[in-house]
Amino acid sequence: MAVTLKHHRRDEKLPLLTFPPRLVAEQIRAMDAELFKKVLPHQCLGSIWSQRTEPRKGHMVSTVSATVLQFNHVATCVITTCLGDPSMTAQDRANMVEHWIKVAKVC
Repeated sequence: MAVTLKHHRRDEKLPLLTFPPRLVAEQIRAMDAELFKKVLPHQCLGSIWSQRTEPRKGHMVSTVSATVLQFNHVATCVITTCLGDPSMTAQDRANMVEHWIKVAKVC
């Protein structure tokens, strides 16, 4: 029997290749768009960004920090799906990289 989302249990993880690149890209774009809408231009200034570690000034760049964190999460996802499973063959890794390239092109 083919695995479908209808038959999928919430505690199981579906392989990334199960999802079309366009759908993955749309989800990433939707998450990014929500974060980018909240960024204020003055928060991107180097003088403010350099003060981000000061206890009373961290809130001044919280939206920029959130976008950086989101970027890092996506990068980690790409890395772990390509390299995180030692049982993957070279062909499996190539297929995963190809999938992420397609996602990136849609983005």
